Amino acid sequence: MGSEQQKAKRALNKKGPQKGGLVMKNATLGHGVKILQLIAQKGTSGEQIQELISSGLLSDILNANIGAVDRNEFRKLLGLNTLNIYHVDYSIYRLAVDYGQSVEEAVEAGRYDRVNSDITSKNFPTKKSGIAEVSIDLVCFNRDTITADEVLVELDKRGLRPAETHELLKIGEKFPDLQREFPIVALGSVWSVWQDSFFLIRSCPYLDGDCWGRNLGLVWFDGEWSSNCRFAAVRK
Repeated sequence: MGSEQQKAKRALNKKGPQKGGLVMKNATLGHGVKILQLIAQKGTSGEQIQELISSGLLSDILNANIGAVDRNEFRKLLGLNTLNIYHVDYSIYRLAVDYGQSVEEAVEAGRYDRVNSDITSKNFPTKKSGIAEVSIDLVCFNRDTITADEVLVELDKRGLRPAETHELLKIGEKFPDLQREFPIVALGSVWSVWQDSFFLIRSCPYLDGDCWGRNLGLVWFDGEWSSNCRFAAVRK
């Protein structure tokens, strides 16, 4: 085992045995599917997977208290670049959002060229009511990929919450060409559907587009997001 792998193992185990890691009785087929999808997204070779298993690093990761591991420090030990957040577009979009309006009415007001038919009031309800002035930021992360859970943690650190469907649709209505520049995602509204009774698929609404049209669609919540995505967030 190389010296960098040994350092990585020490980083995972530096606090000794602790509660945490993966409890196998709680693991599901859905978790396995997500791991396989991540491997496919990364284009990881079979040889690299076998080396990860043979090195013992995978076993250490499964046993480690992941919450106590600094991901950037761990990436340094692996010879990878550290991950940093920055606001590409920190302009405050001040909008009046009508939470009493149905999702269907808000979709119609946005005049989109293509709409996913599952974006409805039934699938994306809100607990808010009335009309409220909200400040919406579009946040971009300086990394190749990022997970939804990581985004939520970073937004919370900055006093932000993820935007929900009504807020996303108001952006699309008031700034129709903005989504042509980059995808805009609302992680605050999630629609969950069981597939084949085996695992849960969670989707959230997003806006994107190009010179041919503007789209309102659904995207897999638990996937990895690329660097060109903007996450709509609201000041708490």
